[in-house]
Amino acid sequence: MKKLLAVLFTAMLTMALPAAAWAHGSDSTIVPGPSYEGQSGGATYQIAGAPAGTTLEISGGAVDVANVADQLNATFGTNATYVAGAVFDFNALLNGAAYKLPADAMLTIAFPVPSEYNGHRAQAVVIHDDGTTQTWSNLTVTNGSVTLSGIQGTSTAYIGITDEVVSGGANAGSTSPQTGVDFTGVALITGAAAVAACFAGITLRKKVTNK
Repeated sequence: MKKLLAVLFTAMLTMALPAAAWAHGSDSTIVPGPSYEGQSGGATYQIAGAPAGTTLEISGGAVDVANVADQLNATFGTNATYVAGAVFDFNALLNGAAYKLPADAMLTIAFPVPSEYNGHRAQAVVIHDDGTTQTWSNLTVTNGSVTLSGIQGTSTAYIGITDEVVSGGANAGSTSPQTGVDFTGVALITGAAAVAACFAGITLRKKVTNK
């Protein structure tokens, strides 16, 4: 019986190891390469999956809210009320020269907006140089900024701040591909560990009983 339990215990640990490696590597699978941080035009950014020396050049700021409202309502097919708006252009540079980001590169940019709107719901659409778009429908103004994650390529960002005040400060609701760890692997590890612990407990109890 002890030999059987030992074999089962070893098998469960063996199953957990590939899952652990897969879960740990999921970020690099989605966005390969190192990441770089910087600031430009009052915004802060992070670039993942691009070569060393890559930076962003960001310009823009507050605009007539009507211009942003028209763009966002047309994109989302709604008639939301916006109290403030901003438009930002951002381009990639490699060692100071214009550069086209790799297809699998991902950007995270915290665009500055008036801090008086902290806690307000915000929405955004990014129109890329190739005409494709990405949208974020449920953002929150936090610390005087609106953060867009998972941006793919250089673009123009249209940001609208609604009159709706929401609780919490997490930015969510993007329809864009997002980076992050897939927790399926973590769940497999947890399950394997639980079963292994169960077998270990049985073995310990039998030893105590035999005494």
